[in-house]
Amino acid sequence: MSADLATAAAIGKAVSLPEADGEEGWARIVARARHLDGPLPARLSDMPWGVSYVLVPDLATARELLGPRSDALRRRRGKVFFESRTYRLRNRLRLGMHDRGEAYAFADLPLEERDGEGQARHLPLHLKVIRLKALRLAPGQILDITSHHGTWPGLHFREELYVALVVDRVIAGPGSAIEVRGNVAVIDIGRLELPAGGEAGIRILGTDHPAFSSARTFEAKKGRDGLPGMDGAAGRPPTVRASFLGPQLADPGAPDGHAGAPGEAGAAGTDGQNGGLAMLADIRIAALQGLRPGGLCIVGAAGAGRPGGAGGGGGAGGKGGDAAAVPQGLDMAQGVPGPGGRGGDGGAGGRGGSGGLGSNIFVTAPRQFHGSIALQSQPGRGGPGGRGGAAGPGGAGGRDHAGVSSGLTGQAGTAGADGSNGKTREGPPMWVFAPDSDDS
Repeated sequence: MSADLATAAAIGKAVSLPEADGEEGWARIVARARHLDGPLPARLSDMPWGVSYVLVPDLATARELLGPRSDALRRRRGKVFFESRTYRLRNRLRLGMHDRGEAYAFADLPLEERDGEGQARHLPLHLKVIRLKALRLAPGQILDITSHHGTWPGLHFREELYVALVVDRVIAGPGSAIEVRGNVAVIDIGRLELPAGGEAGIRILGTDHPAFSSARTFEAKKGRDGLPGMDGAAGRPPTVRASFLGPQLADPGAPDGHAGAPGEAGAAGTDGQNGGLAMLADIRIAALQGLRPGGLCIVGAAGAGRPGGAGGGGGAGGKGGDAAAVPQGLDMAQGVPGPGGRGGDGGAGGRGGSGGLGSNIFVTAPRQFHGSIALQSQPGRGGPGGRGGAAGPGGAGGRDHAGVSSGLTGQAGTAGADGSNGKTREGPPMWVFAPDSDDS
């Protein structure tokens, strides 16, 4: 149910809602989440306490609501926004349209006319806002703040989602972390405390679903197994007719057994899908307390590529045909059993999907706290190639006329080649700035 945003803000400020203590406290906050209508405030900090779902009508509003207040900080971001090789490549793809919109909202780069129609198709932006006075993370607690498409009925699962966590104070237990999967994220923390020592983390990860690709629309499939070869026909015995001179050959027949047919080759496995995209993140921390050097570990990692499909197994060669018996007294050799058919070759394994792409991660904190922040940009790992299909066995040789010996067994097929591993892509570009009150 939707509520008026101004009314919800007034109610939210009046109730004891803004603190989340451990997993149970967080669950209570989430249970009161609501969709809000009406004009948006100018600042995220003015959103109602708790979890709210709102629609941002245009990029200008997104820039005002989500981006940094400092023009100097925007300029510094603008200088590096497209600096990485990955971003320069993306700028030529359809994904570049999204990047340029984010460069406008989170840095100082202008919108481009060529993107207007495409960007309009993704409006309004779907934003989840978490506004808390305090957040206490238990030791080892992983708080996933990801926004999900099911919150908005009918929204396509590939639509870009936004999440903002605005919290005045975070008390983090050792080994705890805040995690986002595949959302454009703003994480604004007034003070981050780690009273018991150890490490805490913020993780910017890829989408759970694979990246869009027109060539890899579906999950990788195993190749179809090859069909077995047909068995060879049995030999046809000669026929005789009686005469006053004794048995006479009427039809010599064809006593040799026929060769079995080769097995069909297995089909190749399909290629794995590419890993999920890690979206842009804007992390702002005003103060840190109780953290040793590198005690706050900020991780950026796109999704790993999906495995390639296994190749199909080769079909077995057909059995050789049995030899026919030649009656005694005829001047003919006994039939020869047919050889088995060759086994089919295994199908090649599909290539693993490429690792996901990473987007800019901007971290803003006063200079004196930079030593407490460790950045880990992890590459998007390529998926493993699919295993090649097994070779089909050769068919058994046919039996001789006495059923004692067999013909030659068919040669086995060749096993399919394993698929190559997917391409590993560089991790997200990560940048640390001081707010504009400091030089950086």
